[in-house]
Amino acid sequence: MKWLLVVLAAFLSGCASLDGAFTNRVSVTVASDECQVASRWGKFSIGTDIDPRDCEAIRRGMVLHLLMLMQSQRVPDGTRP
Repeated sequence: MKWLLVVLAAFLSGCASLDGAFTNRVSVTVASDECQVASRWGKFSIGTDIDPRDCEAIRRGMVLHLLMLMQSQRVPDGTRP
């Protein structure tokens, strides 16, 4: 029984180790109305919704990033290349 607890503890703590075998990924729907986080364990994953306040912060960050990309594409006279 103890070995099972050790194995489970290793899997649960492994989300930040083992070169991507255990990862956490955040996703936003195409409509940008929901955000989710998925904890991936190899080919399996467990997902859950993100708090709406955190989702709003993610969406605002996405908009800011897009605006910065658009601004970097402008030339000094204000026209686009």
